[in-house]
Formats: sequence, structure tokens, C-alpha cells
Amino acid sequence: MAVFRQELSRAFLGKNFFLALFVAIALCSVGIMMAGLPRPIVAEQAYFPWVFGLEIYSFVVPIICVWPFADTYAMERNSGYLNFVRMRMEHRTYVRIKLLINALVGGVVTSVPTLMLTIFTLSIYPKTFDADNQIGGAFSSLLPENVVLYMFVYVFLHFVFGVVYATFGFGLSLYIQKRYLILTIPFIFYHVFNFLFAQIETLSALKPPSTFLPHTANFSTGWTAFGELLIIFMVSLVFVWKKVSSHEVE
Repeated sequence: MAVFRQELSRAFLGKNFFLALFVAIALCSVGIMMAGLPRPIVAEQAYFPWVFGLEIYSFVVPIICVWPFADTYAMERNSGYLNFVRMRMEHRTYVRIKLLINALVGGVVTSVPTLMLTIFTLSIYPKTFDADNQIGGAFSSLLPENVVLYMFVYVFLHFVFGVVYATFGFGLSLYIQKRYLILTIPFIFYHVFNFLFAQIETLSALKPPSTFLPHTANFSTGWTAFGELLIIFMVSLVFVWKKVSSHEVE
């Protein structure tokens, strides 16, 4: 329990958590300012400045997810600290603790900027949506009926997204020593597959950015958004399990 509390404090009170949070909030702020303040250029509705706020953020969000904690295992292995940990507790237990905390901090650091943006826009702009505006993608049927619910679905989706991509990064840290690779491979994966799937209409709903902003893919659904995240999550867990089960000590 002491190790869990120590790692939890390290994750949520470390400078990387606050830096990632600051960058994410700053990007959301830039995005919403592009929509025009104090009133949105596009329309007198909360939805549009909110979407503008998320657009720039969505470009770098895979890095935000992994920045606070995903690379700590690799850093501990490189510094030799991991050998000290193995003397105090079972290696598998330690990996499970880090896996859980990393997933939690990834979800929080990813969704808190969206939550703040949502509260900000809803507190300033009308909570209405003109049905004449054609917005596609998963959950879009909620827009004419309940804009607030639609936005908070995104907050939840972004928490799940953060959990998944943070786990992806943590899985990489068990195999890769270079910190910059752990931080950038999820980002590269996100954008390379975005480009590839965008070229094929039948796969456009599976573009990785559509799991963060479903409205960017007209044919995306709740199943494609959460299903793709589930696949990435399960594959990441398999690689973590394989490494831990191999009893390899590096």
C-alpha cells in the first residue's frame, strides 16, 4: 500500500502531470479564442466554440496521455532503481500498480481540459443547437435534444481515450529504453493511421482521431469509437502480460 501511495503521489503531483495539463488547457484556450470571444463567430451556441477548443488539442492529445507517467518504468530500469524495487516487492505486483496508476493519470490529464472547456462554454454560451446544422458522427443524435449531455459524453470518451493511450505508452516502456520513443510512438500511430484510413472510405470511421472527436468521421458510431479503443487497450495489455510473464529482468 505504501508503494501504491508513493506512485500515486508521484503521478499526480509530479511536474510532468502539471506540464501536460497546462499545455492541454492552453491549446483548448487557443482553439476557443479562434472561434471569437466573447461571442463565437460561427453562431450563438455553445457547441461551436467548444468544438473549436477541442480541435487543436486533438492534434497532440496522444502525447498528453503518456507525458505524466507512462515512461517511468523505462526511466527506473535505465537508472537502476528497478533493481531496488524488486528487492522490496514482487515485480508483477509493481507492474500492476504502475499500470493502474498510469491508466488513471492518463484518463484524468486527458479529460480534465475537456471538462474545463465544457464548463466554460456552457457557462457563457446558450445551451442550444440549431437542428439545421448537419453534424455527423457518433452520438450526434443527442445534439438537437441535449447539447449538455453530448458534451459530457465527450468528457467520458476522453477519459477512456486517456486510459487507453496511456496504457499503450506504458506497454512500450516495458520494451523500449528511449523516453522520446515512448512519448512519440502513440502520437505517430495516431496520425499515420489517420492518414491511411482517411484514404479508404470504408475505413474512415476508424481513423484514430474519430475516437477522440467522433464528429470528424461522419460514419463513426459508439461502437467504432469505443470498439477501437478497446482493441488498442487489449493489445497493449497482452504485450504487458507477455513481458511480465516472461520473467525477464533487464
